[in-house]
Formats: sequence, structure tokens, C-alpha cells
Amino acid sequence: MAEDKLEQFIQEHIETLLIKPSSISGIVSPDLPPNRKMEQITSSFYQIEKSQLEQALKDKITARLDDILASYLEESKIIEKIDNPSRPMHLRAMMLVGMCQSEMLPRGKASNIARDVITKHLKKPDFNTELVAQVDEAEKDNVIARFQSQLKRAGISN
Repeated sequence: MAEDKLEQFIQEHIETLLIKPSSISGIVSPDLPPNRKMEQITSSFYQIEKSQLEQALKDKITARLDDILASYLEESKIIEKIDNPSRPMHLRAMMLVGMCQSEMLPRGKASNIARDVITKHLKKPDFNTELVAQVDEAEKDNVIARFQSQLKRAGISN
């Protein structure tokens, strides 16, 4: 009985909780660091996907959450901050690929923003050289291997 009431409560309030907010701060605490905000919204995205809600409502909510994440990335300039040319490329590349991991951002508009930036870097003919330019010689192969592993995990490379 209590479970039925909880389900009814969720059905009645889910749009107010997850569709109506105009920004990420309307869903999660504004005091959280950016990565935690994105992880919490992403977790909600996957919970909705797995839920027993009607498919049309699930699609509406997950699309809205993806829009909120994409807007957050653009407004907060997170990708630009990560991809700051003053940082070593191996750090930038690892963080960008981390943004494409399923636990950080679900597939969609938001993850495509990070995916597009890392893909542009990967197309550079001298990318591997640039990737390890500021890495000790003894660590270069390890950094490239770790990066390749992260690309595969993010579904960017076979």
C-alpha cells in the first residue's frame, strides 16, 4: 500500500521535479561542484530510463535532462575550462574523454559537446605527439595506453 502511494506521489510530481526546472540548479544543489551536479542529473537520467513510467514520459524527461545538461555545459563553459590550451594536452584529453563516460553524461546533446571537442583533437595529425609532449619519456607509452583505454570505455574508439 505504501509503495502504491509512493508511486502515485512520484507520478503526480515528476514533471514538477524533473521537467519544469529551467536549469541544473533547479534539480540539484547549486553548492555542488560541477562534476557532482552532472553525475546526479545523469544518475536521474538512468533511473528514469529504467523506471516503469510510460515510455512517452520517460522520453520527455530524459530529453529534458539532456537539454539541461547541455545548457549547463554551455553556460558554465566547462568544456572550455577543461580544454584550456595552457594545460598539458594529456590532462585536457583525459578530462574531455571523462566527460564522455556514461557515468558523467548520458549519450545525447551534452555528451556530444565533449565528444565533438575530443574528436576534433583526435583528427590532428600530430595528436599523439601533442598528447605526450609534457609527459616524462618513461611515462609516454603508459599515458597513450591509458588514453586509448578511456577512449574505448567512452565508446569513441574501437
